[in-house]
Amino acid sequence: MMKILMVGALSVASLYYAQSYPVSTIPENLKKNADIVVRKDFTTVQINKIDEIKYQNTTVTTVLNKDGDSKAVAYIPYEKGDNISDVKVNVYDESGKKLKSFSKSDFGDFANNQQGTFYSDSRVLILSYTPIQYPYTIEFSYQITDENTVFIPDFIPFSDTNISLEESQFKIINNTGIELRTKTYPSQYNYTSVTENDNGVEKTYSYKNVPAIDDIALLPDIVKILPKVSFSLTKFNLEGKQGTINTWKDFGSWYYNSILQPVSVSTPAIKAEVAALNLQGSTEEKVKKIFQYMQSKTRYIFVALGIGGWQPMLPDEVQKKGYGDCKGLSNYMKTLLDEAGIPSYYCKVYSDSSPVSFDPDFPKMGGNHIILMVPTEKGNIWLENTSQQIAFNHLGYTTTDRNVLLVKKDGIEVINTPVYTAEQNKEKQNLTIKLNEDNSISGQGDLNIQGVNMILA
Repeated sequence: MMKILMVGALSVASLYYAQSYPVSTIPENLKKNADIVVRKDFTTVQINKIDEIKYQNTTVTTVLNKDGDSKAVAYIPYEKGDNISDVKVNVYDESGKKLKSFSKSDFGDFANNQQGTFYSDSRVLILSYTPIQYPYTIEFSYQITDENTVFIPDFIPFSDTNISLEESQFKIINNTGIELRTKTYPSQYNYTSVTENDNGVEKTYSYKNVPAIDDIALLPDIVKILPKVSFSLTKFNLEGKQGTINTWKDFGSWYYNSILQPVSVSTPAIKAEVAALNLQGSTEEKVKKIFQYMQSKTRYIFVALGIGGWQPMLPDEVQKKGYGDCKGLSNYMKTLLDEAGIPSYYCKVYSDSSPVSFDPDFPKMGGNHIILMVPTEKGNIWLENTSQQIAFNHLGYTTTDRNVLLVKKDGIEVINTPVYTAEQNKEKQNLTIKLNEDNSISGQGDLNIQGVNMILA
C-alpha cells in the first residue's frame, strides 16, 4: 500500500513539475485586446514577526506579440537588507515546449532609480531575454524576505492595460498574533470580482478569467476600474521604527513623532534667511514671498536612503545644497514658514493623472508625493514645492480633486485638495484664417490658457 501511495505521489509531483503552457489552451476571450495573458499569478505572503515578512511569487505569462515584451520582463525590485532566494525562470514556445532556463546568476543587478534620483537604496534584479518567436511563455518564481511589514501590497488582477488574466491567487498567512485588517473594494464598473476564503490565520483571495482592458484615450487609472483587496497590520515595522495603525489618529501621531519631528530642526542660517526677507503684509503675502524665495534657490532631485523614501532630508541640508525631493523641499519650506510664525502642514498625497484617494475608514501606509497646506483666514493655501515655475497656491492636475493625509502632532486629518471647474481650467484658441487667390493662406491667432495646469509664476 505504501508503494502505491508513493507512486501516486510521485506521479502527481511529476505532473505538477512537468506543466507546460500551450497557447492553444488560452480562451479566445482572453486574447482580445491583450498583449500578454497572465496564465498564473500566485503569491503567498507569510508574516512571521512584526519585522519579518516573506513573499513567495510565481507567475506564468504568455506574450502574444512584441508589444507585450516590456510587460512580461522578469524582475525583482528590492531594498538593502532584503533576502532574495529560489529564483527560477523557464521559457516555453507556443506548444509549451521548454526552450531555456535561467537562475538568479543570470539576472543583472541595477539601481532602481526614477528620473531625477540623486541617490537611493532601491535596486532591481532584471533578466535580459530576447525572444526569438511569438508567442512565448515565461514561468518566473522567487522568494523575498523583508523587515518592513507596513507595505503589504494590494491584490488586484493586473496593473496595466492590454493584459488579461486566467488565474490569480493571493494567500496571506499571519503567524504573529497581530491583528491583520483587510478590506475588499468591488469594481465600480462590475468588471470582475474577487473570491474570498478566510479561516482565521490564513486568508486566500483569487480572480479568474479577467479580460484585458484596452488602452484608450482618457481611460481612468486601472485601480479605478478593477476590484482590489487591501491589507494592513495594526502593528508594523519600518526600517527599525515600530508603530501602530489602528486609526489615522494613532498612525499620524507615530508619523509625526517618529518620521517628521526628528528632522524638523531649524538653524541660525535658516532664521537669518527668513529675517532677511523682511516679511510684511497679510499671511498670504508673506507665504507667497517665502514660497517664491524657496523656488528661486532650490531644485528637485529624488533621495531615498534608509527611510529616506519616507523621511525628509534635514532642512539645513536643503538650505546648504539647494536641492531636495518632495519631502525635503516641503520640510524646508515648512521650516521657513515656522520661523516666520506661520503654521503649515505636511500632506501626503497620491500623485496620479487619475484621482486616487485614501480610504478614511481604512488606515494604511500609502501615497507617493508631499505637498504643504497653509491655513489662513481667507482659506487654505496649497503649495507644490518641487517646481521652480509652478504658480503660488496652484496644484497640478495630478494632485487636485482627491484627499490627502494632513499630518498633525495629535494625528492625521484626511482633507480634500481643491477641485477646479472647467471654467477655471481651460484653453481657448481664436483663429482668423484668410484663403488668398493664389491658394496661400494668412491669418492670426490668439491663445489663452488659464487654470490649474499653468506653470507660469
